[in-house]
This record gives sequence, structure tokens and C-alpha cells, in this order.
Amino acid sequence: MYETSRVCNRAYPCEMTDFYLPRKARRDTRPYKLTRFQVDILQRLANGERFKQMTTPKCDIARIGQMAYEIRTKMGAETTVEAVAIALRIGIIE
Repeated sequence: MYETSRVCNRAYPCEMTDFYLPRKARRDTRPYKLTRFQVDILQRLANGERFKQMTTPKCDIARIGQMAYEIRTKMGAETTVEAVAIALRIGIIE
């Protein structure tokens, strides 16, 4: 497709990435426009964590529930499990 040659940094090995491709040729890495926090919540749900286990002093269970609702809304999923399945299928999370 496009050539992705670049000068390697000695500290980091060269990797083929699409960062150097023209904007139109790049893969869409955020098809549902999810934030990093939302992707983190999806990953933790895929790992089997419950909302109560995700809480921190700065982020209570109500905020986690609200984020899960926003994720479902953005992805067009009816349940959180369906949103996790979609994210796994398209490669947003592992």
C-alpha cells in the first residue's frame, strides 16, 4: 500500500505503524469515539471485574455505571455484555 519507512530510534525498535500513512489511509482506531477511560472500563469488564471492584476514591460506582451506559449508547448495544462482545470483535480491547 504505502511505504512506511522512517529513521529508527535506538531506544525503541522500529515497528510498522500506520501513524506515518496519510490521514485517509489510516485505520480508524476509534470507530465509536470512546474515551480512554471508557476503553479501560470495557477492558476491565472483559477481564471479569464488576463495577464495585472498579471503584476508586475518585470514581464511585455511580460514575462507573454512567460510563457503562454511555458506552452502550455509543456502541448501540442493549447490554454491557453485548458492548464488550462488540469491542472484542472489532479489536478495541483484547
